[in-house]
Amino acid sequence: MALFEKFQFGRAPATPKDLVFNLFDRGTAALNGTAVRKQITVYMTGDTSDHKMDLLIYLPAGATKPVPLFFNISFSPNANVVDDPGIKAGFIRNREGKLTPVQRRGGYG
Repeated sequence: MALFEKFQFGRAPATPKDLVFNLFDRGTAALNGTAVRKQITVYMTGDTSDHKMDLLIYLPAGATKPVPLFFNISFSPNANVVDDPGIKAGFIRNREGKLTPVQRRGGYG
């Protein structure tokens, strides 16, 4: 584990003390009715203008008990990974490091 920490992943930072969660999509039918989509923006500081991440969750429609969940961490906005027009578009940094709106291009699923 120490080798992974040193050469691959590094150390996990301390948990931020002022995380703010915005659940802006509480459950919308998606993927031809086979799933329920939820979207959450997590702000890493009390300043909600920057330092944030968007979480996209699909749960099986009609699930009555906890279900397994795959978690994918990516630097690509969710709208570039999944072809779902209901996903918040978000922003991506261009070559100059400036945030620009995502240009939807479809996805893998």
